[in-house]
Order: sequence, then C-alpha cells, then structure tokens
Amino acid sequence: MRKLGMLSIVVLLAGCEAGSSGALTTGVANGTVGEWLSASPMPHGRANHCAAVIGDRVLVAGGNHKPEGAAEFVTSDEVHAATIHEDGTLGGWTLAGTLPSAVSACTATADGKRLYIMGGLWSSSADGAKVWTAQLSDSGELSTFAAIGELPADATVLSAEAFTTASELLLFDSEVPEEGDATFLLRAPLNATLGEWNRQPLVPRFLGYPQFAFDGSHAIVTGGYLGADQDNAVVADIAIATLGDAGAVAGKAMPGAMHSGRAIAVDGHLFVFGGKRALFGSGLDARIRRRSTATASLSTGRSSGRSRRAAPTSPRSSRAITSSCSAAVPTAPASTRSSPPASAGRALRYRSEAAAQQCREIVARPQR
Repeated sequence: MRKLGMLSIVVLLAGCEAGSSGALTTGVANGTVGEWLSASPMPHGRANHCAAVIGDRVLVAGGNHKPEGAAEFVTSDEVHAATIHEDGTLGGWTLAGTLPSAVSACTATADGKRLYIMGGLWSSSADGAKVWTAQLSDSGELSTFAAIGELPADATVLSAEAFTTASELLLFDSEVPEEGDATFLLRAPLNATLGEWNRQPLVPRFLGYPQFAFDGSHAIVTGGYLGADQDNAVVADIAIATLGDAGAVAGKAMPGAMHSGRAIAVDGHLFVFGGKRALFGSGLDARIRRRSTATASLSTGRSSGRSRRAAPTSPRSSRAITSSCSAAVPTAPASTRSSPPASAGRALRYRSEAAAQQCREIVARPQR
C-alpha cells in the first residue's frame, strides 16, 4: 500500500457470489474476506470526519487535519466525493460541496439520493443542533445544505452511527451512568422535514465506543466499555433488537472484548473491524471478526442459544464519574495514556457545557 499518512484509502473486497453481470455491485456477501487494495488518496489527510455512500459514490465530509508546515490543526467544511468502480477501487476525488460551517466528529448517512449530516463539533456552534441535508446530482455535486430539523434537546452527538429506512432517520446513542445509564436508538419520521424523535431502548446500561450495525430491520450493538462505576471494563456482548421492539436480546458474544472498532451487517453476515481490547495502552486489533447473522437468529430477534434480555453486569466499584466526558474518555497517567480514537467515537449525550467543552478539547486532537 502506498504510504501517504492519513491520505491512504484502503478498500476491502468481501467474498461474494456474483450476479449475472459478474459485477461486484450485484454480488451477495458469502462471509469470506478478500484482499485489501489501496485506493485513490483523498485530497488531504483527515481524522474525525464522517462518510456515507450514495449510489456509486462515496462522500467524505468535514474532519480535521494538520497541513504540512502548519502549527495547528485545521477543521474542514468540505465534502469530497469519489466514484466506486465495480472492482471496488475508487476514482478521483472531487469537491462535491461545502457544509454550513467546518465540523469534526460529525455523523453522516444517506437515503440513496440525499446526504444527511448531524452532530459533531462545528465552528458555528448553532449548526451542531441541526440535522442537515443536501441532494447529490447525477454529476456528483451537492445542492446547498439545508436544515430539516434538530437533534433532541441538550444532546451533543459525536461521531455516531446513523441509518435511514424508507420512512425514518435512525441514530444510535448512549447516556453515561449519571445521566441515564442506557444505550438506545433514536428514531424520527423522515420526510421533507424531520419529525419528533422517539427512543427505542437497546441495552439498559452505558456503553462507551461500542460497534453499532443495522441490517435493515435489526439494530445490533457489539462490545464497548462500561462506566467508571464498573471500572470501565471492556465487554464482548452482542445485543440485537428488532425495530419497534422494547429492549434487545443477547446474541452470541464476540470472541474477545472490543471497543472503538466498526461493524457492518450485510447479506446475513456481521463483520466487526479492528478496535481496541483495552481502554488504555496499546491493544489495537487489526483483525476482522465475522459471524453469520443466521446463527444469531436476527430474523426473529432471538439468539441461537438461550434467549434472554441483555442485562447490565453488577457494579464492581462505587467510583464516581467526575464528568460526562471522563466517562466517555477517562483520564490515565501520562505514561500510559494513548490518543483517544479519532474517528470511532459513538453518540454520547452531555448535558453540561463544561463537560461538552472537555470533549471538544479531546476530539480536537486527531490521531497522528
């Protein structure tokens, strides 16, 4: 792979059963993992950005980077797009549009025609409360972004996971123990404007940096770490919920505890990419874990083993959480502290401006 620092793009070719045309776009994943390929580099390195796919184009929005020779990091308001070729490689990147203001730690999703951007840390703080959308033209250009609604009151959503259905916008969220101690799915009717948000419970405890996935009808939560009152233990649990159901059932746990990775559910398979096995220190994991969602019985929302509701583990300490941000990215001695995940954060809610500012300072430090 060509060495370009944060500029490098790597593409995974998952095993598939090709359709009649033999094109990758018509294939069906079979659960195997093909080779990694180096794709076209972005115009500049970026961390804390967000991305989505519309048709045959991938779009990358916002983020921050440190230009060569610069003393400070720069946050971007640009949205770049590249065409996805049938062999999985990317075409050249073009400037598709610009956001209302510069943003990092944003969340993006799309519905096949429109790009949706929400949450994050904006240079204009008022922009962070809104859900923004723009339509992608056939030529790869975005219309002017317009606000179609707002996030739930007093919520600061950082590098979350969002999805769309035919009628809804879905956003994963988690509240630290002192503010609710729950992980849930936020759902809002999606038309020309955004309707009222409703909460669907997933796991009755806080999970820091879990891996979220959605397969079209089921919300899946994998791993993450617990609150400070439970020693920030990293877990391997998997919780599965059908849209519209209260709570979730437990699926078969991952082979090992993991947080700060990524997950995707596609064609009956759940893939978990990378992550960290511990909260501090090294412990980075380059492996890809895969299991068939058939064995997890996603079609019925039941695990293949004993069906049970996902439940919190027993607290192992009464250590107080000093702030929302300390629960999200706890402090550690300088000798053991590692950089916080730059782009694998999850939706966390901070109700005090002081706590939110602490998180702004943390997220503003990209990985080097």
